[in-house]
Amino acid sequence: MLKPNGGTVFTKISLLGFALILLVLSVPFLVGNRYIFHIAIIAMMNLLLVTGLFIMTGLTGQMNLGQASLWAIGAYGYSISVRAGLSFPAAFAVVIVLGVVSGLVLGLPTMKVSGVYFSMVTVGFGEITRIVLLNWQKLTGGGLGIRDIPKPTVFGYAFSTTSDMFVFALAVAIPCMVFTLFLFRSNLGLALKASGSNRTVSEAIGVNTFNMRIVAIVLNAVFAGLAGIIYSVYYGMLHPDAFTSGVSFSLIQMLVVGGIHSFPGILLMTPILSIAFEYLRAFGEYQVIIYAVIVLFCVIFCPIGVGGRVEKSVRSYFAGKTAVGS
Repeated sequence: MLKPNGGTVFTKISLLGFALILLVLSVPFLVGNRYIFHIAIIAMMNLLLVTGLFIMTGLTGQMNLGQASLWAIGAYGYSISVRAGLSFPAAFAVVIVLGVVSGLVLGLPTMKVSGVYFSMVTVGFGEITRIVLLNWQKLTGGGLGIRDIPKPTVFGYAFSTTSDMFVFALAVAIPCMVFTLFLFRSNLGLALKASGSNRTVSEAIGVNTFNMRIVAIVLNAVFAGLAGIIYSVYYGMLHPDAFTSGVSFSLIQMLVVGGIHSFPGILLMTPILSIAFEYLRAFGEYQVIIYAVIVLFCVIFCPIGVGGRVEKSVRSYFAGKTAVGS
């Protein structure tokens, strides 16, 4: 529970976290290496996806094991829209609508289930989505996927180079991070956290836990859809195999290592894990094994998440200075 100065401490931690992120984000421009830009774009996509999971899992306690399917819906929705002749703003709006609809489709029928049962529903939702993408050939291209996705043009500027794609990813992801920061400290955020901690007590004090769960699922689906736009724009092609359950489990790992209940921890650790996974490709077939061992050690020795531990230490430091100053 936060102390009276908890809000101030959280704000200082968050501002420090954003300052560090901005410092790290400047590295690709300083280095100017295409591969560095590539890794940074992947980190932005993962950060957007894990932030959505934080809202859904960290705040309301709903473990989503089908995040890749919501990601795929956004990616395919955008790609099909622009190939059909819609402008970028119209296709962007289509993805947001698809995110809301897919969140409602996933959330409304599952209000009666929770815990592991809800998680199994999300796994099933993910597999159904992948099967539809593979078999609806006229719309999704089936096993051939979708190719030659047009690059976006915003206010007459065409995003074409890798550095342009990084700027585009930032323009999509950063506002979502800022929104989540304000959400976390808002009355809605407090209601979301309350509904995830104790439904009975929350309902007794007037929190509509049903609505809160729906809001969390929809926000997560919208964030995943926006990450799908970044994926489509950057790679210029789609295939159902890019959105498997293994991808969903990797995102859950990033959430756990960052800290399920720690937004600053997620901001810190998600880019680090994204970079680590990419550089481990040098180990070939041992890449996944080494990455899994790293995650395992992080979970064993730091159950609240490495990022969560860092946030707790920084919070204690600022709280101590505030107490001394008073």
